[in-house]
Amino acid sequence: MRDDKRQRILAAATAVFAERDFHRVHVSEVASRAGVGKGTLYLYFPTKDALHRVVLEASLEPLGAEMVEAATAQVSVAEELER
Repeated sequence: MRDDKRQRILAAATAVFAERDFHRVHVSEVASRAGVGKGTLYLYFPTKDALHRVVLEASLEPLGAEMVEAATAQVSVAEELER
């Protein structure tokens, strides 16, 4: 259950941060979209900066995995770039 709330918060935060600049995002809106109270959000993420960092890391993780895969591929750079 606890992990479900965290995932809902992250999904809501990802959507809100994608819609507008960091400084225009209100934690209360993220909490509302996630279906939790603002206090609950702060139990998982002590600051808006911390929440934003986790959202950014999660969005960059697939890119990092693709880069590792490309670096270890047994094909030429040109072939990898075409993929």
